[in-house]
Amino acid sequence: MPPLISAPPELTKRSSLGSQRSLERSPQRSLSLALGLTLSLALLPQESSARPTAPATSTEAAPKPSAQGSEEEARAPSQQLQGAEGVTESQEAQANACASLISKLRSTRGDGAIIGSLLAPAKLPRWRYRAAKKKLFAEVATAASGGSVEALYTGRVLPSRGSRAPEGFNCEHLWPRAWMGGRKDPLFRLKESDLHNLFPAEMEVNSRRGHLPFGLVKRPSTALGQPSVIGRGEGRGERVEVRAARRGDVARALVYMAARWQMRWPSPHAELLSEWSRLDPPDERERRRDERIGALQGNRNPLVSCPEALPELLTLLKLP
Repeated sequence: MPPLISAPPELTKRSSLGSQRSLERSPQRSLSLALGLTLSLALLPQESSARPTAPATSTEAAPKPSAQGSEEEARAPSQQLQGAEGVTESQEAQANACASLISKLRSTRGDGAIIGSLLAPAKLPRWRYRAAKKKLFAEVATAASGGSVEALYTGRVLPSRGSRAPEGFNCEHLWPRAWMGGRKDPLFRLKESDLHNLFPAEMEVNSRRGHLPFGLVKRPSTALGQPSVIGRGEGRGERVEVRAARRGDVARALVYMAARWQMRWPSPHAELLSEWSRLDPPDERERRRDERIGALQGNRNPLVSCPEALPELLTLLKLP
């Protein structure tokens, strides 16, 4: 509800003096003005009640407006609507943060180094891959799945074994290490240990995927525990089609890795990943995972809270 606007004190004083003289001159007119003012004030709450309000928490009657100052009267409607508009305000704040992120990305003019620094933590983690893998199973996967561990490709869920992988599970690098530039790259250790790129997977499935690219499969050759499949689609070679419930997770993690570490995938992915992110928006599970990684590693994947920025990143980085 827009705030009520109070007249300046000088105008209020002059208006009161004028009204008093007018009432003294015309008793009938004063009665009409008083009745009109009363009816106008009575109608104001009825207009505001057309907006959604928070459920009443008390049966006590609301106090009548006091004659002191209009500041309390102006605040009262917003206080009434605070509960009902809380979610809207949160969504508005998130939308503003997302718009700010997109604006910052555009200001980089596609400079990969600047974009990568925007996604980097304030302080780089010192752990190596073995330590990152333990954190994945002990804290990240369990935070996402409520204490259990879910395999990425198959959806199989097993109880947590702390820092050890559940029986038959291991750690999947969504962006394969074979695409990271090799161990001679001075950033290789940091790339392979980035928790945003690590997911639990079943050993057999992880091995079968290897470093195949992702894509849509038309002629399946291997079922990755269904409904994820490996097979041929358009173009040459095999590809991996992830189950629908995790396609958005895969898309947002891969685009994050490309932007954060200034890497390029070996086959066209941009159009596919943009579509996967749109069809499978972030859910509560993915948000819990991202929040936990942020607490451990010092940076979050902004595409989880702002998936609208994903197409922007693909365009800026000119990823195929």
